[in-house]
Amino acid sequence: MSRLVARAPGLTESRTESTPPPPSPDEEDPERESSFRALATAQERLAGRDFSTLSPDELAQLVVLMRQLRLATPLRRSRRYEAGSRGRRVDLRTTLRRAQRTGGYPVTLARHRLNLANLLDDAASSGVGAFVVSPPPTADAELNERLEVLVDAQADVCARRGVPFVDCYAPLMGHDQWRTDLAASSVENHPGQAGYGLIAWLVLHNGWADWLQIG
Repeated sequence: MSRLVARAPGLTESRTESTPPPPSPDEEDPERESSFRALATAQERLAGRDFSTLSPDELAQLVVLMRQLRLATPLRRSRRYEAGSRGRRVDLRTTLRRAQRTGGYPVTLARHRLNLANLLDDAASSGVGAFVVSPPPTADAELNERLEVLVDAQADVCARRGVPFVDCYAPLMGHDQWRTDLAASSVENHPGQAGYGLIAWLVLHNGWADWLQIG
C-alpha cells in the first residue's frame, strides 16, 4: 500500500507501508499446548507401572529390560599393573606360572638373551659403558647344567656388541677352593669370603682395568 506525503511546496515523498507477516509457529506462545500428542513406547509405559498391575507378559518384558541395564561406574585408579618387558616390579604370579612350564626356571633361554640384549642396547644408547660378569657355578649339579647354557648365551650376546664379558663359571667349576667355600657357607649356593675373592680375582684380571681406563 502506497501513499503520498507532503514535505514542502512542490516536493512529494513516496512511502510504502507493508503488511506485517503472520507470526511463525516458533514465535507463538510457548505455553500453548501443542496439537500433537507425544506417544510413549511400551517400554516407557512400563516404567511408571506398579508390579502388581502388570500382566505375565509385561513382567517378562520388564525382566528383559532390567537385564539390559548397565551400571555406569566412574573410572578410578586400581592397584593392578600391566605386564611389561621393562617394568620395575616383578610379576610374581606370572613368574611362578612360567617357572612351572620350564621345570622351575623362571626365564627361558630366548627371554634371557633378549633381556640382556635390551639392557646392553639401552645402556649404549644412553652413553653408559657396560661390563658383564657371569654367574659362578653352584653346588647343585642340575642347576649348573642350566647355568652353563645361560653363560654361553651371555658370552655370545656380549661378543656381538663388543661388551667386555667375564666368565666366572668355567674357571670355578672345578676349583677346589671354590667347592670348599660353597660347602662351608651358611647360605645355599653362595660362597664365603674366599669364594668372593676368587670372583674378584677373575674380574680384575679380565679387562677390568682396561674398561675403567686406569691401566
